[in-house]
Amino acid sequence: MGNRRALLLSQTMCARRSAVTSRVPSRRNRRHNPRQSLAESIDRRIAELRAWLEENAPDTTEMQSHLDANTSERAYWHHGYLVALIDMRDLLRERKDPPA
Repeated sequence: MGNRRALLLSQTMCARRSAVTSRVPSRRNRRHNPRQSLAESIDRRIAELRAWLEENAPDTTEMQSHLDANTSERAYWHHGYLVALIDMRDLLRERKDPPA
C-alpha cells in the first residue's frame, strides 16, 4: 500500500508542477544586497517561500507527510533542511568576508 500511496502522490505532484507557473527564485540567481541585514535577508526568503507554498502547495501545513517514516517526503524534507543550513552558512560567511 505504501508504494501505491507514493505513486499517487508522485502523480499529484507532477500534475501540480505542470500547472504551476510561479517559481521561487533560485538562490544562485539572486544577488545579495550588501546593505540588507542578515535578518532582512532571512525575512525576505521566508516571505518568498510562504507565498510560494500558499500558491503551490497549501495543503502541506496540514498533511505533514514528511513525518512519516521511510517516505520520499521525509527525505525531501531533510534535503531541504540541509540546503537551508548551507544557505545560512553561506550568508554568514558573506557577512564575515570583507568586500573585495
